[in-house]
Amino acid sequence: MQLRLGSVLPIHRLMKSYLPHLDCLARPVVYAGLLFLSTTAHAASNSRAGATTPELNQDATTPVEKKARNITEQAIASRLQFTLNGAEIIWLEAQDQEFLAVYRDAEIQPPSGAIIINIANGRVVESSLTHRTIAEVAAGSGWASLSIQPTERSNQASTSAPEEEEALLRLNSAIDYVRRQAIENIIVVGDAGGANVAIHCITKDSPAGVVAVIGLGLWNEDLTGTDIPVLDIVGTRDHQALIKHHARAVKTRQRDHPVDLVVIDGADASFTGYEDVVAKRLRGWLERITPGVAVRHSHRSAAAGGS
Repeated sequence: MQLRLGSVLPIHRLMKSYLPHLDCLARPVVYAGLLFLSTTAHAASNSRAGATTPELNQDATTPVEKKARNITEQAIASRLQFTLNGAEIIWLEAQDQEFLAVYRDAEIQPPSGAIIINIANGRVVESSLTHRTIAEVAAGSGWASLSIQPTERSNQASTSAPEEEEALLRLNSAIDYVRRQAIENIIVVGDAGGANVAIHCITKDSPAGVVAVIGLGLWNEDLTGTDIPVLDIVGTRDHQALIKHHARAVKTRQRDHPVDLVVIDGADASFTGYEDVVAKRLRGWLERITPGVAVRHSHRSAAAGGS
């Protein structure tokens, strides 16, 4: 029997042709290998023919024609689906394209609120143990979490205007998604450049439901125009971030809500090795600054929009 590239043969024919002399113990192992090859060939054939496969979390009622998805983000989603524990991949919309996000529902119901983890452009969602630990600890403490994939970074030294605009659109879309889950008590956790986007979003768009911002590491967005509570989380080995925080604190001391500071002794800009400490200190601040439950008394649907 000849096997042409891209051809798909029934697995029992492959078994009959290639496994006539294998004993009973070896046969299941080879069977599994041939099943994998057959499935892979079938997928490749469909791809060349322009066929599409069902998307992750695609609802049966979703229209067949969906907005475009970034190829890189589809690849990231394919890898993430095997590593997520208690979380789900969802697709949100910004302009004419869908983008990747990871949602964790609160393990205690009703939720106290939600955190949105917004990382710097060019980074990969859920790739940082610090970010994942923050999301998991928050979920275990009764806070839903939504981590969004940022835009791809260009080769320019600074963020371009289109990149910044898309980052704002993605964050606003994430806020809308959380509010559709009937959650109003929203805190944006911005890592470095992600904090700049968060503050810019607050001052520019004043999105409903957002009650505080937490900045991780070094960020420099001007707080003029907003009195929203802000927390800086900085490692003692991240000297630039410490200097920037102290300058910011002096400049904003007349605010109704002075910028709070949590210093993680021994940590650098990545907080590697201090992930649990960061997550617990962040959770403590959430409980202090946003006490009580702030969830609308309406039907909560995890499938509401964007999934």
